Amino acid sequence: RWKQGKREAETDHLQGARFFFAINSEEPVTPADYSLEIIDSAEKLAADLERGVRVFAEALVEFHRRMTTSTSKDFLAVSSAFLGVCRAINCDIYDKNRNMPLFAAFSNTGDAFRSLSVYHAVQSEPTTQLLECVREHARTLATLPAVVSLGKSACVAVEEARRLLAEGKLSQHDAESIQSGAVVIVRSVQAECVWIMQQLRQDFLERVKDYLLDRAAFCR
Repeated sequence: RWKQGKREAETDHLQGARFFFAINSEEPVTPADYSLEIIDSAEKLAADLERGVRVFAEALVEFHRRMTTSTSKDFLAVSSAFLGVCRAINCDIYDKNRNMPLFAAFSNTGDAFRSLSVYHAVQSEPTTQLLECVREHARTLATLPAVVSLGKSACVAVEEARRLLAEGKLSQHDAESIQSGAVVIVRSVQAECVWIMQQLRQDFLERVKDYLLDRAAFCR
């Protein structure tokens, strides 16, 4: 079975670089297809976007950690302080009736802060959901620089073919073959980048909107 699967993989037309032979680009070639300026801009975008989304994910991890640990503990500390005063006031057996309003106020406040510590821990769940979305895109974007680099290599190959053609060191047929192969690679890279950005825009807009609405409801 392993050998059969290996043979099938070796002859799979969608495996490795053979994937590009399955792509048919019928649109006429434009100067933008081989523009190094455009591909350099895409290369910078890929690097900056990968780094930005990665930092975004790291910030959400830290925020989630604080919400479930530090922030929750801070509210518990304030709660304990109020309830500690309550216990002290309760020791006054002579003015117990007069102390009742103050005791009730501090006791209720202590209970409120204790509830807030629990709410903050529970309300960290929306952050987790947003983080899962961001991490998914971070993993995808981690591969984007290499994809764009492949497109840049194709553009560089076309530039080199044109130079050699002008110098008479390359035939017209070979130059056209290089250009036709390069345009398939470049347009495949373009399609991949467009799809990634489309998914990122859609997911980020939806998830961030849901997250902010949830946080706004919590803060009311």
